[in-house]
Amino acid sequence: MTERLDCAALARDVSARGTPAETLAGVDALVARAVAEIPPQAVLLVMSNGDFGGIHQRLLDALPAGAGTGSQLAS
Repeated sequence: MTERLDCAALARDVSARGTPAETLAGVDALVARAVAEIPPQAVLLVMSNGDFGGIHQRLLDALPAGAGTGSQLAS
């Protein structure tokens, strides 16, 4: 039997302890939420152990014009 992380349960447990947390349906939802909530001049750090659905470029593409001009993609 392989154990998997129950993301919904983790989010509920974190929220129950007073820190807002939620799960999102996938990379599209994550990109949309991040772009909607990132304030001007914010720094967004994305760390993953792989391509993660192309999230790095997808975030840059979804940001308003002029945002992300100082971005650096590390491999």
